[in-house]
Amino acid sequence: MIYGTITIRTPVTILEKIEHDVKTGSFRSRTDAITQYLQAGIRISEYQEMLKDPAKAAEFQQKMQAVIQDEKLEGWIESLSSQQLDGLMGLMEIEKDKRHDQRRLI
Repeated sequence: MIYGTITIRTPVTILEKIEHDVKTGSFRSRTDAITQYLQAGIRISEYQEMLKDPAKAAEFQQKMQAVIQDEKLEGWIESLSSQQLDGLMGLMEIEKDKRHDQRRLI
């Protein structure tokens, strides 16, 4: 694995969120928080690409439907790692934003 130092510019609100999460113990350090948030964002991008494939999207939808129908959603959510939960929440936010944008355009 390659490690390096970079400089980035980001809105103050993002920096405040990172600092808050470090202070509340969600992350060990600012570096840990940024790394995990970046990994979650990359994972969301990968899920978005995967869901563009109709077959994979249908498979994902079937799995989710089975979880919901079997009323195992709560147990399934509890079984997710923090990073997986962040990824799922990100996907849900993206879907919510898409629906909001569609309603606004209509």
